[in-house]
Amino acid sequence: MRLDLRVPPTAPEKQSRLGAALSADRAGWPNGRRPNDDVTDIAVRVVGGTNYIANHVGDGVTFAQAHKPSDSYLALSVQGDNMTGQWDVALRDLDFAIGLDADGDGEITWGEVKASHRAIAAGLSAP
Repeated sequence: MRLDLRVPPTAPEKQSRLGAALSADRAGWPNGRRPNDDVTDIAVRVVGGTNYIANHVGDGVTFAQAHKPSDSYLALSVQGDNMTGQWDVALRDLDFAIGLDADGDGEITWGEVKASHRAIAAGLSAP
C-alpha cells in the first residue's frame, strides 16, 4: 500500500467514504486505508470512468459493518433418566429468523419481543 506521509490525517467528522480519489479528503484511499473508506465504490467509479462517477455507481453499501457470530448457547443437564436444558438465543438471531423488529426501526423493544412470543416458541420448538 502506498502512503504519502506528507498528507495530514483528516478529522473524523470531515472524512469522506469516497477517499482521495473522488473527494477533497486527501487522506483517504488510495492514499491509505481507513475502516470507512468505501474501496469498492471508489474502484468501480474510477475504473468505470465519468459515466460511473456521474451516476454514483457502486455496491450500495455506504458504511462498514462488522459481523459477530451468534451468541446462542445450549446448556443440558442430565440426572439419571431426566434431562433438562436451557437454550439462550441472541435477539439478533431471533430477529433474523423470525423478524422481531415489527416497526423496522433497527431496534428491538421488549414490547416487540412480547408480541412475538408465540412465533419465538414455535420457531424454537422441536417438530
